[in-house]
Amino acid sequence: MLKNLRAIRQERHMTQQQVANHLGITRQALSNYENGTREPEYDLLCRLAELLRCPVGRLLGFSGAYESAGARIPILGTVKGGFNRLADQEFEGYEVADVASPDEYFFLRVTGDSMAPQIQAGDLALVHSQETLQSGEIGVVLLEDDEATIKRVVFSGRSVILQPFNNAYTPIALRGDECRILGKVIRTIREW
Repeated sequence: MLKNLRAIRQERHMTQQQVANHLGITRQALSNYENGTREPEYDLLCRLAELLRCPVGRLLGFSGAYESAGARIPILGTVKGGFNRLADQEFEGYEVADVASPDEYFFLRVTGDSMAPQIQAGDLALVHSQETLQSGEIGVVLLEDDEATIKRVVFSGRSVILQPFNNAYTPIALRGDECRILGKVIRTIREW
């Protein structure tokens, strides 16, 4: 539930209609998100956080309060560890992680095998929400067709190269305007 959406929108001095127009949704849909009667898809949640200039975790109501083993970080759905498959964009619940600023993080569940054997299908990837990476870091990248993927990101001139770990897959070279970085993968958790 987007517990802080209304308060953050009001802090930014924006009306529901202004936010809805910017996102290309109805005012009623935004009202439903604010009231907790509907949940936005992951891409819309990221666009909303970007528009309101706040971390996704803050929209979801995380104030940084820690539990004994760490903070509750939202699991926002799945990201593919392969190509040609859309990522699922549904809120799954929470996982605990010991991080300094919990509202800057989210988890994604990995599907596919392009990052195997290091990152397996079913793993939870802890992602720091950020728009840039250093060349060679592992990141979550949103492609032009609204699919998200987890890959090693290498910058070469004006190109962005998405490199899988699995040798059965080939790297993909894109122009910088063909993708958007959603965050840096900090670590993965394997569930048995």
